[in-house]
Amino acid sequence: MLGAVVEKASGESYFDYVRTHIFEPAGMLDTESYELTQVVPNLAVGYARFDDDPLGIEPRRSNIAFLPWKGSPAGGGYSTAPDLLRFARALRGYELLDAELTEATTSRKVDFGGSAGYGYGFSVKDLSGREIRGHSGGGINSGINSDLEIFWDGSNTVIVLGNYDAPVAQDLAQAICVFLSVQ
Repeated sequence: MLGAVVEKASGESYFDYVRTHIFEPAGMLDTESYELTQVVPNLAVGYARFDDDPLGIEPRRSNIAFLPWKGSPAGGGYSTAPDLLRFARALRGYELLDAELTEATTSRKVDFGGSAGYGYGFSVKDLSGREIRGHSGGGINSGINSDLEIFWDGSNTVIVLGNYDAPVAQDLAQAICVFLSVQ
């Protein structure tokens, strides 16, 4: 739905809009919603367990047969750790939005209780008094999974990309954030 809003408001396709207004200004040269048949150098393959192996005893298999034709505003895009770091730096450096809009977009709007909350597309958590904002992606039986966590004081950015099912990347990123938050 949000992708359709972006297209209507901008007069551009969703893909052109994010490339022009996010990827290019942030210097994200290896981030895109590739078509399934595109040849992309060094593209990782996801590995998942599927419903025909309910006990999870068979080796994981490639997720290629279950991928969409192309990513969409709901997900399915490809990126790299260096590009996600560029995004985090551009976001915190107000290169994508000014300071007021960055704060409005990424700050806590919904409180999940305890130290967790959510902004407009960004998770917000407090660990040892340090605020961390980020976003994760991936799903069960998808064979891909990612997590970007930005220590909002600018001290650290944690990026974990995985080619196994969720929540592998989220679990590792959370452990790293806990470690870093007490340093």
